[in-house]
Amino acid sequence: MKKKDRSVKRIKLIYCLMGVMVLIMGASVFFMRYKLSSISKETEQIAQKYEKHYAMITDETEKEFWDSVYKAASLEGEERQIYVERFGSNLNHSYSKPELVQIAIDAAVDGIILEGDESQELTNVIDLAQERGIPVVTVKNDCSTSQRISFVGISSYNLGRTYGAKLLSLLTEETNKVYVLMDADIADLSQDIVVSGIQDAVNTVSLGEFDYVIEGVAIDSQDAFSSEEAIRDIFLDEKNLPDVMICLNSVFTKCAFQAAVDYNKVGKLNIIGYYDSDDILEAVSKNILQSTISIDTESMGKMSVQALQEYEKTGYVSTYMAVDSRMIGQYYALSMLEERKQEVEHEK
Repeated sequence: MKKKDRSVKRIKLIYCLMGVMVLIMGASVFFMRYKLSSISKETEQIAQKYEKHYAMITDETEKEFWDSVYKAASLEGEERQIYVERFGSNLNHSYSKPELVQIAIDAAVDGIILEGDESQELTNVIDLAQERGIPVVTVKNDCSTSQRISFVGISSYNLGRTYGAKLLSLLTEETNKVYVLMDADIADLSQDIVVSGIQDAVNTVSLGEFDYVIEGVAIDSQDAFSSEEAIRDIFLDEKNLPDVMICLNSVFTKCAFQAAVDYNKVGKLNIIGYYDSDDILEAVSKNILQSTISIDTESMGKMSVQALQEYEKTGYVSTYMAVDSRMIGQYYALSMLEERKQEVEHEK
């Protein structure tokens, strides 16, 4: 009897477990249907709210910079009933820019805002987009040999002249070496043109008594960690430490001023930065950075959307749309930080 009772209990237990599994499966199916229904409704709402759909595609390295550009582009789109989507930002898999452009083409978006480069692969997909009737605007960095309709950004040469003007104020008879930190992953000549602009700006003034060299240094930028390591290696090489360091992006800027603090080099070399995030402005206000160049990211985002709209309406648009930049020193950095602090307090 005992064996029979045990068998009955086992059978009851099995049935109970099966019942629980059926309930779980039923709940899962219900949840999936609910999620799909929610996604479908959300898609319909987007379609009803917006008349156009633009894709914005950039690298993820300079996140703060591109977040600022996207925010401005998105707000400009809202005013024009355009949905500007940050392509690739919430995907489980990491895609290259050419792959994301191809995805945008397959999704039949109405326009693409793209951080350019001069690679043949990117050129090919931009040309394919144009063939499919999808206009492409490049931002910050151009893809000049492609069929993009417009480039929104700063002339590399003019950027170099701005850096050069600041460098002039830092040169002394004791200056021997100036490093320009360049992104090793950018294959085009834009950074070389920046260096040429720096040299030309300096050469406009007679500095015969100064004996110095301006040298481009390639920095691995696959991720923030590799950039940090490469820049720290510069600071560890005491014999070759430069007198002035010029950073061509925000990641290099943050790595450079942090290394200067960590290795007690603040005041022993001058660092000129790039971008105006709060931490960079803090470094300028404390004289860890001599200055930083500010790019009008708000205009960059707005003008990108406006360029696509103008092209759609008229079939024409300026092939180059200039964005303002300015060099920020200690006192202006303090002023900007205070202004931002007041804005945050006002929003509360």
